[in-house]
Amino acid sequence: MEKARRLNEAEDFGEYWLSHSPQDLYAAASNVFLKAEIGKYDEARAITEKYLRDDLMCDKDSDCFFMAAYRLYELTDDINAKQRIEKKIAEYQEIMDRKK
Repeated sequence: MEKARRLNEAEDFGEYWLSHSPQDLYAAASNVFLKAEIGKYDEARAITEKYLRDDLMCDKDSDCFFMAAYRLYELTDDINAKQRIEKKIAEYQEIMDRKK
């Protein structure tokens, strides 16, 4: 019972944060992570599809969102979407490795 209450509080806060900061990828990522983990896959997917544009590159400002999308696709067995995300994360990792 307590866990369900806390999850509802977390979900309410995440939705509040995203509604007040709609351009914040961290707000979007936190909502995707939470909704995916509690099984609200359709809601998590709707947020992911809203923010995940083809021109969005994985970088220091968006890597958290890409990890959330990856987790969603992992939980829902969406292999094609997961591979697209893996590719963008790998591209970012290559850039970071070259900077070392």
